[in-house]
Amino acid sequence: MAVTLAKPRTAEAGVPRRWSVGHASPPLSVAEQIAEQLSDSIIEGHFEPGQRLAEQEIGASFGVSRGPIREAMRILEKEGLVELKRRRGAHVSNLSLAEINDIFEIRSVLLGLAARQTCQRNDPRVVAELVAGAKRISALAKSNADAGEYVNSTYSLNLFLAESSGNEPLRAMIFSLARRTLRYAMLGLSTAERRLQSARNWRRLARAIEKCQPLEAEAAARRLVDESREKAVKLLRRQAPKGADQTPSSL
Repeated sequence: MAVTLAKPRTAEAGVPRRWSVGHASPPLSVAEQIAEQLSDSIIEGHFEPGQRLAEQEIGASFGVSRGPIREAMRILEKEGLVELKRRRGAHVSNLSLAEINDIFEIRSVLLGLAARQTCQRNDPRVVAELVAGAKRISALAKSNADAGEYVNSTYSLNLFLAESSGNEPLRAMIFSLARRTLRYAMLGLSTAERRLQSARNWRRLARAIEKCQPLEAEAAARRLVDESREKAVKLLRRQAPKGADQTPSSL
C-alpha cells in the first residue's frame, strides 16, 4: 500500500502533535519528524500490520536520504510500532491476538493504578481538568464527531491521568503501551455505541476522583481499557480467516 507523506517541517515549540506523548514538544530533528508522521500513519491504519516500509519510497516521499529514514525506523522500533528484520528491512509491528490481550491487560492495571494515585493526590487543578475532560468526551460521543476525533481526546486524557499520578516510572510505562496499542484502541472505539459506553466510564472515573474515592477511580479506569480490549479482540477474531488465531495482518 503506497502512502503519500508530506515533507517534514520543523515543529514549533509548545505545539502538541496529534498522537504525541506529551502536551507540547520542542522542535524536532528531521528523523524525529519523519518518525512522528510515520507513527501517525501506522496508528491511523494507513499501513497494514506486517507491511514492509520501503526506505527508498519513504525517503523519496519526504525528499530526504536514507540516513534520516533509518534513524526514524529505529525510533519507531523503540516505540514498538516497527520491527527491524535483518536483511528484510522495517515492517509495521504485527501483534498476535494473545499479545494484544496481554498488553491491554497490563495497560488496564497500570491505568487503574494511575487513577488511584491521582485520586490520592487530590489536586484541585487535576480534578477540574478531568471533570472538564469527561464533559468534552461525553459531548463528542453524543455528536457526529468521527472516531478519530473521539479517540484523540480520550488518548490525551489518558496521558494527562498518567502524568497526574505523580509516578514517573508509571507514567513512562503507560505512555509507551498506549502508543503501541493505539491502533487497536481505535478499533475498540470504532462504533457510536462503544464511544457512548466509554464516555460513561470517563464520567464515572472523573466523579470518583472528584469525590476522592480511590478504589472506585481505579475500577473505572480499568473498565475503560478492558472494554476497549474486548471490543477490539472481538472484531479482530470475527474478521480473521477460519482456523487462524493469530495476527491482525491476516485480517
